[in-house]
Amino acid sequence: MNKFKTMQDFRKFYPRLERASGIQRKSPKDIRADYSSLEKDEAYKDVIVTVDGRIRSFRSAGSKLVFYDICNGESSIQALCNLKIIQDQLDGEQEQVKAEWKEFTQISRKGDWISVTGHPSRTAAGELSITAMSIPRITATSLHQVPDELVDSERRSRSPHVNLIVNRRPRDTLRMRHHVEKFIRDFLEAHDLIHVRTPMLSTDVGGATARPFTTSATEFPENELSLRIAPELFLKRLLVGGIEGVYEMGQAFRNEGIDTTHNPEFTICEFYKPFATLEDLIKMTEDMFIGLAEHTAALKRDQLQSLEPLDVEFSAPFERLEFIPSIESAIGQPLPDLSASNAQPALLQLFQSLGLKPPASPSLPRLLDSLSSTYLEPQCTSPTFITHHPEALSPLSKSFVDPQTHQRVAARVELFIQGREFVNAYEEENGPFEQRRKFVEQVQYRKLDGAADEGEREVMVDESYLEALEWGLPPTGGWGCGVDRLCMLFSGAIAKFYQDQAGFTCISAPHVKLSTSRINDDFCDCPDGSDEPGTSACSYISSLSPPSTPGDVSSGNVNASLALPGYYCKNKGHQPSYLPFTNVNDGVCDYELCCDGSDEWAGVGKVKCEDKCKEVGAKWRKQDEIRQRALSSANKRRNELVTESARLRREVADRIKTLGEEIKGAELRVQGLEEDLAEIERQERTKVVKGESAGGRLGVLTSLAKARISELRVNLVAVRGERDAGYERVKKLEDILAAFKEEYNPNFNDEGVKTAVRAWEDYAAAGRLGDSDTQIEQDLDEITKSDEENGLNWAEYEGQQEGDVDVLYQFEEYLPAGLRNWVDKKLRDLRVMLIDNGIIAPASEQGGESQAVKDARERLNLANTELNGQRTSLDQHKEDLEKDYGPDDVFRALKGQCVSKDSGEYTYELCWMEKTVQKKKRGGGDTNMGNFMRIESIEVDEDVDQDGKGLGSGVRTALKYENGLQCWNGPQRSTTVVLACAAEDEIWKIIEEEKCVYRMEVGTAAVCEPAPGDKRHVKDEL
Repeated sequence: MNKFKTMQDFRKFYPRLERASGIQRKSPKDIRADYSSLEKDEAYKDVIVTVDGRIRSFRSAGSKLVFYDICNGESSIQALCNLKIIQDQLDGEQEQVKAEWKEFTQISRKGDWISVTGHPSRTAAGELSITAMSIPRITATSLHQVPDELVDSERRSRSPHVNLIVNRRPRDTLRMRHHVEKFIRDFLEAHDLIHVRTPMLSTDVGGATARPFTTSATEFPENELSLRIAPELFLKRLLVGGIEGVYEMGQAFRNEGIDTTHNPEFTICEFYKPFATLEDLIKMTEDMFIGLAEHTAALKRDQLQSLEPLDVEFSAPFERLEFIPSIESAIGQPLPDLSASNAQPALLQLFQSLGLKPPASPSLPRLLDSLSSTYLEPQCTSPTFITHHPEALSPLSKSFVDPQTHQRVAARVELFIQGREFVNAYEEENGPFEQRRKFVEQVQYRKLDGAADEGEREVMVDESYLEALEWGLPPTGGWGCGVDRLCMLFSGAIAKFYQDQAGFTCISAPHVKLSTSRINDDFCDCPDGSDEPGTSACSYISSLSPPSTPGDVSSGNVNASLALPGYYCKNKGHQPSYLPFTNVNDGVCDYELCCDGSDEWAGVGKVKCEDKCKEVGAKWRKQDEIRQRALSSANKRRNELVTESARLRREVADRIKTLGEEIKGAELRVQGLEEDLAEIERQERTKVVKGESAGGRLGVLTSLAKARISELRVNLVAVRGERDAGYERVKKLEDILAAFKEEYNPNFNDEGVKTAVRAWEDYAAAGRLGDSDTQIEQDLDEITKSDEENGLNWAEYEGQQEGDVDVLYQFEEYLPAGLRNWVDKKLRDLRVMLIDNGIIAPASEQGGESQAVKDARERLNLANTELNGQRTSLDQHKEDLEKDYGPDDVFRALKGQCVSKDSGEYTYELCWMEKTVQKKKRGGGDTNMGNFMRIESIEVDEDVDQDGKGLGSGVRTALKYENGLQCWNGPQRSTTVVLACAAEDEIWKIIEEEKCVYRMEVGTAAVCEPAPGDKRHVKDEL
């Protein structure tokens, strides 16, 4: 500040931005993305950019060289400011440049915003930088010293802007909130809900049981206004008006207490979906929270790395506790009839018998809520639904008589995680009379709480809402969630079981509370040993320890099961871990799990284990960096596979739709061809036998004779041709054998040749084939001449005058078209009747099936063949669409691709989703080791190489290939392909577990899903 007092003009340190033409303005993130390919000592001198950011740190290498680390958001870049380079670039007065350089280097400090113009480069040390071409310019200066750290909670809350500057975690928390809210909005809108805004101020409040903030308006000061405590009643009015489904995410206000998870002003999200049941709401809640867990885990891994991974496993279905049966099971006796008039005094008596202190205002709802917070909520460490609350706790919910407990309960559910409520949902009461009854009962309960006076009854009953119900609210499912608490959960702000800084609560026995001084004091105070995570005082509770019974732990209802997996090693400089209690003070340094040597704190056998976490951690981090890069590459590859699988799946679905349309068209075509065939057969069946000419019976006979003679002539010509061809072949063979006989050398002693010669001599002695008989040939020539050449003129017979019968045959030709068709149909029907009754013979009996019928039948057969092919293809595509291709259909993108491994004598090949093959290198056929059958999950526990190639421990995806080539004197070959995450598809290992039963260990990006139970970076609350 003293430096600025000497300045005459402060405004130059808060200038307006100027955009220089031809110079791009880039963020540090853009610089790293665009110029990461630069090599050491390389620079893009023809590229000039401007980078703006806040000085996070700086270091000087003399008076003329300063390195600034500037950041904007979570990205940073180094600015290399060299006075000599700047002087070479500027043509002005050198002394003036020196003066400006001196002023900038003396004034600039950590926290200032500066603008640096220069070209991208990489230093000899490999650091990507911006080499300044001019003196950097301060764009906004920080007049306060930015602290290196800010740990004081009061200052963090009073100066949140300073906290944001110093600590990354609050910045990441704000970004996490943005992503959580966006995910919820996208999720609800994907379920066809629309976002609306409802009033913040109203004369009546409702939708929850809470004390509102009150105010008044200057226009009508006599009317008291209240800030809303929930948007529920306004949203349900929209459904009465016909809106199909609504949600709102906005502020609500409740004039009540403040703690770490309660604030008078908070963000609430509520949705109302017509015709949604309680099970529908539970399913939507499970889907939303599982999706949020996966989404936020990916954000923490890739972007928001200051936030710890969530130590909660979300997997459907969530656990469920039914309110009344669970409490009755916990207290060992039934609850009184909660609908009876004496329910409240009966519960007070129950509290007295259980030794529980009743709440200050012991109304029936408060007594029931106290039982829930004592016996149910502590059980809800993992995501758990508490269902079917007593009707008195849910005035806005539908209610019914539980057939198990015979108590009147609400169709309501609450989601608890780590003992805290996150979701409240129920089937809305839509009966105006029943709703009025419940409102009146709520007023009576609040009177007992001391929250209402006798005259407040009409105020509490929301008459306008009841009037809205009279117009008809459809059966509706309602859902509400506190967004702030949800963001705290997924950003890691809620620590499991360690919420009270003034004391400690035993994990599996929440009613046992200890002071912080009793934690890790070498005395086992909790029945589950959770108070001694850093000592071996509670080792007798572990199943790894010798059996023993603690003298100060009472049996009864206390859950004394193991809560901690072993001795906690902090391993500063590396990763904390747990060591089995039996390994503590055993005289052996367990550096793999406890690199800090704290497991041998007692020095048994004079063994002292030095702290090796620095070197072990450095080596681990180096390997982990390589693994993380490979994992990032693998996840990117998997995303590509999922995208490709989705495209292929859409293609199959589109093809199914296209085939469906094509099959409908083909079926119509087949139906038409069947009708055509039937009609042609009918016409042919009723056809009167007539010749090609218009003659009478003689003409018919002539036509038939002509056709028969023509057919004989054609066949005769064909037979004659075959005979001539036979003559030619025999003559050629005789010529070959004759030449063979003449060239035969009797001195050549070959029995086969001698036998052939003797056979030829026998054949020649019997007489060789002579020339054809000339007379016979002449006769055949005459026979094959046309009928006209032989003097037979068929036209003379075919052209005879028509007789009366012939005229009758053509009678219909003289009629009009319409009448002719009618007469033709009647005549054909008459002929069918005569044929069916055996009076006349059908036309088919006289000459076989006509060409027209054959053509029609062939067309029908072709259409049927095409239709069957399309149906087969449709079945195959449907089967492919229903086939299990793994999570996200990821293996669909790999189907048919093959990966192989050279293994000495053989090459082993894996073809995804098809088969596994063993190939011989020295020839021979391939051996089928199995055809793909199904996808399974198997448990493995194996080491992982330093290069990351290995299955590791846990559940892994396995592909089963069976029914391969039969093994000699053994089973059919089969292969189990066990998969692990890798950037590239690669076969790591092939093992023959037993005869012809193989196991492949394969790396692929297809299975690179973050393990839901991965707790590698979980921070221990102690």
